[in-house]
Amino acid sequence: MGLSQIRRALGGLIAVVFVAGCTAALPTGTPGATSSRTATVGPATTPCPTQQAIPSESPPTAGACAVLPGGTFGPLTFDDEFNGAELDTSRWHVDAAQDMGPDQPWRRNYKNENVYLKDGALVIRAAKENPGYSTAAIVTGKKGQPNPFEQAFGRYETRMRLPTQPGHGGAFWLWNESETNVDGSGRDGTEIDIFERIWLDDTADHALHWDGYDADQQSAVQMVKGMGLTDGGWHTIRLDWYPDRYVFFIDGKETWHTSAGGVDQTPNFVILSDEICNWGTAPIDQATLPDYTYYDYVRVWAYVPPQQ
Repeated sequence: MGLSQIRRALGGLIAVVFVAGCTAALPTGTPGATSSRTATVGPATTPCPTQQAIPSESPPTAGACAVLPGGTFGPLTFDDEFNGAELDTSRWHVDAAQDMGPDQPWRRNYKNENVYLKDGALVIRAAKENPGYSTAAIVTGKKGQPNPFEQAFGRYETRMRLPTQPGHGGAFWLWNESETNVDGSGRDGTEIDIFERIWLDDTADHALHWDGYDADQQSAVQMVKGMGLTDGGWHTIRLDWYPDRYVFFIDGKETWHTSAGGVDQTPNFVILSDEICNWGTAPIDQATLPDYTYYDYVRVWAYVPPQQ
């Protein structure tokens, strides 16, 4: 699309300039686009080979299975079921950055009041402001301070209920500041967008971005269709991050496996967010707001290397 994907947390928590939740499928010839694919995933037919050491609500059951590298997952290293009265701020930072993306035709704000717990779930609200719009994000990492949680490799899982209005969407992603290193490799830092959805049809994407966010940026994007995401129900999203491969799942079906960029070897923190985007089904000014993204839980397990 040639659109500069810019996000600045002005004085905020994340020094990120890419808008997670707003990944586009980059067409051939777009600078930085290393791949853009569309996968239509049908019903599961054959169990995947697996070396899992833990139970999961989303066991891999896709017909097209990755050849998984060695290793297992366990123990649980991070778990928030969002069952309390308020968000646990010892584990999460609420990103309160203001006026992000000033070049866009709306004010893009993160506001604390758009994050709350209700009925055992995290709620992130997209709201109409005067002028503009606001959403929110929570992160387990804070620039310039020790991170409450970060990890390299492992299994990362959440369960989401998705927005119903156009112009914005929920995201589940991993990041650290080393993504901005420019050296032709993602091994020293990659933005890992486990799941993003800004469309109201049955479309979502997974994405990787490395070498910063300017002219040297490289990306790999997998568009996914046919996962039943328009049913209004809960959907389990998972990444299995091995030292030599990423394997993505939606509702237990493998939707992408890749080593694009060279697999990141650095610890990342977790981000849950709702992002306003000017592509997708329709712009945000056509939405009936407020609208919501729900997260039932976040669970992370360690990667356990194979025994020699």
